[in-house]
Amino acid sequence: MTMQKRSFGFIVLLLVVCLVTVSAQAVTERKVAQDQEYLKVYFNVDPFTSPVSANAFGKALEAVIGENCVDATAFSPLAAVKSVVNDAGYDELAQTYSPDKAAARLKLAGVDGNDPYLACAVDANLVDAATAKALADGSTLSPAVATELVMAVADAAGKGRNILGYSDDPDIDAKIANAFNKLELYSNKELDQIGAKLVESQASTGYNLKKTADDARFLPSLTLRYGHDTPSWRREEPEYQDGSFLHPVIPAGGIRLAAVASQESVDGVQEHSAGCGFLSEEPVCGS
Repeated sequence: MTMQKRSFGFIVLLLVVCLVTVSAQAVTERKVAQDQEYLKVYFNVDPFTSPVSANAFGKALEAVIGENCVDATAFSPLAAVKSVVNDAGYDELAQTYSPDKAAARLKLAGVDGNDPYLACAVDANLVDAATAKALADGSTLSPAVATELVMAVADAAGKGRNILGYSDDPDIDAKIANAFNKLELYSNKELDQIGAKLVESQASTGYNLKKTADDARFLPSLTLRYGHDTPSWRREEPEYQDGSFLHPVIPAGGIRLAAVASQESVDGVQEHSAGCGFLSEEPVCGS
């Protein structure tokens, strides 16, 4: 009987491990697919094909930051990391890593090697431990890893998704309040006149002016917007979203949300609105 219980317990544990592995893989694949879509929408970068060439990787980085510093004559996964670290602005930091320091930092991530740029990429959160291991052990660059590297550069350059945090963050209320308090109401005489005419003609119940700097930069296909004349959440492209302030952050069916905050003025009256989208498998809210 004892052996049967042990066997049953082992089978259950094995099933749990398999389910967790499959779930993690599904999340990773979904994130890669959405990052590929993001690069296409915002930078017109086509999904990579395998194996990723130096030309394709260099053009993708150039589309994001306007410069291609990839060495096509000696392209490898570690060479790609060096280009990413440089484009993300961490080149000087990488140069402070001695072989011993790099090896020690990589060992903490479970990676063998002493490449200073890879160690710097790990410390700067440009790549996670799993990606660092793939880069250290691989002879070619996979489309998934290449996508992650280019998105890391976009995020480092401030051209990625504009997110404050998630609804289950313990300090999310403080983050939103702090961001809201730092924002200034935007006004433009010409645009205000157009907005006022829309209200006077009853074409809309109000209007919102938003600076492009407050754009959430979410995927259009996964963005929801709430604002004037909008009775419920609906999809809309980020560039047409109202400047938004979400307080409190409202969970959708218990799923985590993320938020960015901004504010707008409607005929001199401060008003709040909210927009939502999805990042990876989770909905996110923003301006």
